Amino acid sequence: MADDQPPIRPVSRRSSRRSVARPPERRRGPNLVGLGVAALVGIGIGAGAVWMFTPPPTPASRAPEAVAQSYSTGGAQGYLAPGAVQPLQVLPPPPTTGSARADSDKQVFLATRKLENTPRWSLARADADQSVAATLKDFSCALGADLGPASAPATDALLERFAKDQAPVVESAKSGFHQPRPFLSAPGALCIARTDELVRSPDYPSGHATWGWAVALILAEAAPERGDALLARGRAYGESRVICGAHSASAVEAGRMVGASLVSAVHASPAFRGDLDAVRMELASLRRSGQAPDAAQCASEAGLLAKPAY
Repeated sequence: MADDQPPIRPVSRRSSRRSVARPPERRRGPNLVGLGVAALVGIGIGAGAVWMFTPPPTPASRAPEAVAQSYSTGGAQGYLAPGAVQPLQVLPPPPTTGSARADSDKQVFLATRKLENTPRWSLARADADQSVAATLKDFSCALGADLGPASAPATDALLERFAKDQAPVVESAKSGFHQPRPFLSAPGALCIARTDELVRSPDYPSGHATWGWAVALILAEAAPERGDALLARGRAYGESRVICGAHSASAVEAGRMVGASLVSAVHASPAFRGDLDAVRMELASLRRSGQAPDAAQCASEAGLLAKPAY
């Protein structure tokens, strides 16, 4: 008999049945697969049934002041490694000349030239400033609090760092597709100066739309009670590029896709998740005790955003 086999009990004379001793049962650990499925099912319950990936644990959250300080000392780079987002694999090709979509883009460009010198034109001109300070101001009404580098230093620092990830991804996509801007093939005014730099920069995807949608997603995650308003402002931020005449509608839609890809990828960074926790605390405090944005300006902006842009 092999050493690793259990001994066999003697056959009882009182019974014709033989009983064989069983080896002791192994203690079973938790069913990880079952737990994982249960967790996914629990997350998926409800309208929309969104499947979510739970990232690795986030390091201890830093105070908002610590996030701002770490960036101001010049130690922070982007959150992502080079090549973490491949926009050419995410985006469809831009519309080809003569296609129905290309014709639609041209008609939208011509129709939106009629908005020159209107309040929506003025909003588009204001949205052209893509600096973090200007962007924070643009989203103040949507958040319901006066946003700026001084009032929200942790939010400012996170977005400054995120911008370092966004810029090269957009540029790689623009260079890959090299789609000319709409004002090069159709007449009409622009809400910004027609510089050589603007002419040389390709249309598809829109960097402003990428930035605006990414910022909206980040702020909506940090302040979900204002999510609808923040996402609506992010949509309008991209639409401003069409109204301005700087981008086609297709380029703006592509920009939103790139923005969503960036935000999805950056959640893999423990540093980003830790900084986002600090932003949550900062925005909650700002909304409780900070200065509210101008009510008349916010009412005007809400009226513009409620109308179809084109």
